[in-house]
Amino acid sequence: MQLWEQELIDLDAPANDHLRAYRLIPAKTTHRLATLRHLLTHTAGLPEVVYPSRMLQPVFGEMVMVGKPVPSLAEYYRGALRLVAEPSIRYIYSDHAFATLGQSSRT
Repeated sequence: MQLWEQELIDLDAPANDHLRAYRLIPAKTTHRLATLRHLLTHTAGLPEVVYPSRMLQPVFGEMVMVGKPVPSLAEYYRGALRLVAEPSIRYIYSDHAFATLGQSSRT
């Protein structure tokens, strides 16, 4: 929000304009693009869990096996993070939104 106050970012610009590590991919080609405001308000359409098959592991959620290095977000998301809903249509709490904001080229 400090960057917004300094007029260095536009919260309503497409988030992909600011991302350097990976891209946000709309659920459908006809959907509007996710913005920084959508990421901040958990309305970008990001999934709560990126890889559902990992929910069956002994510890729920996204994790790294003991002894393995923590991958970068670009590696973890394999260069792209697919949305599951059109931005602004519904609220989906997701830590992935703030991980994505952390990849912004201005932060």
